Amino acid sequence: MVSRPIDRKDAIAHAAAKLFAERGFAAVGMDDLGAAVGITGPAIYRHFAGKDAVLESVVLDLLDEFVRQADAVEAVTPGAGARDSALDRLVTTSVAVALSHPSQVATYVRERGRLTGAAAGQAAVQERHLRAIWERLLRLDVPSLPSELVTVRQQAVLAATGAMTAQRGRVTRPRLGQLLVDGSLRMMRMPPAAPTTGLAQVAEPEWLPQVSRRETILNAALTLFRAKGYHGVGMDEIGEAAGISGPAIYRHYVSKADILLDAYDRVGSRVAVGVEVALEGASSPLDALRRLISSYVTIASDNVNLIMATREEGAALPKAERPRLLRQQRDIAERWARIVAELRPDLSESEVRSHVGCVFPMVNHVVQLPARVLDRGPELEALAEAFLLA
Repeated sequence: MVSRPIDRKDAIAHAAAKLFAERGFAAVGMDDLGAAVGITGPAIYRHFAGKDAVLESVVLDLLDEFVRQADAVEAVTPGAGARDSALDRLVTTSVAVALSHPSQVATYVRERGRLTGAAAGQAAVQERHLRAIWERLLRLDVPSLPSELVTVRQQAVLAATGAMTAQRGRVTRPRLGQLLVDGSLRMMRMPPAAPTTGLAQVAEPEWLPQVSRRETILNAALTLFRAKGYHGVGMDEIGEAAGISGPAIYRHYVSKADILLDAYDRVGSRVAVGVEVALEGASSPLDALRRLISSYVTIASDNVNLIMATREEGAALPKAERPRLLRQQRDIAERWARIVAELRPDLSESEVRSHVGCVFPMVNHVVQLPARVLDRGPELEALAEAFLLA
């Protein structure tokens, strides 16, 4: 009897991580959580103060495990002639944690920004502790790496690992772990590629066309979707942010889902055009890959709110539109995969697809981090290339 509440609480947190990773925090209700563990929604309150508390438990427990394992790695000094460096062991251990907790990692990457108050502070303390360990061990192998790029690389590894572990069934777990460790170590050990001081010089355009009302509504909606999630925003709120009344939005969009669909169409079109231009001008498979990476990094960096909405809110799309958008995404990924397959004959078709499937989430995650470096583009491009060609 003593262990039952603990087991039930763990079961709720585990089920919540799965639901949050698949649907997003805002789209999951207490009744959903209860149904996932065979109890009513109100019964969740016997174990957690609310849905926010469940998310806090998922994120903080995962960070605790990463910290515990990282502390253990740093505490062990390799003996003479040891084959693996401390960085090798840190990456291997971190990948093992992620493989054991794929939904928790996906939830952390997707929903970490929702933590507030004491939980946000506790998470920040854990993250700083982890970052300090990664930096100390990384500097043993890459002493020239600026501090500003440690977090970028650590988060790139986390996002790539989370994306690949979510593709369970495509690659066997032992092979998956090996591929993740190889790709992660290559990313961590490459020399710094981006400048880290000064201010970016961006030329002011001499003329810009007037922004349409539809564009204004879309931009306002994307900002709100990023801050509150699609399900946490109403049409009246979007109208207020866009400077018009809620009902006036319907002259431009028939529904909130129509706004989201417009976002998907726009990002899909931009990425597809970028692929066409990259491949038309390429002189070799490696040049093609570099052009593809550069194109996507530029699009993601210039359209963070657009990218974030399309990354997180797919479950809210009209069902009739999903097959079309999925075909577009698969076509883009397939064109990337054909290039990577030429450069990585050591990988099976499934392994190539897994690698390609990790690059987009990795870029999407890193571009939303606070900008602490001058131009993250070259660094992120180099990270993506290193991961694909490890």
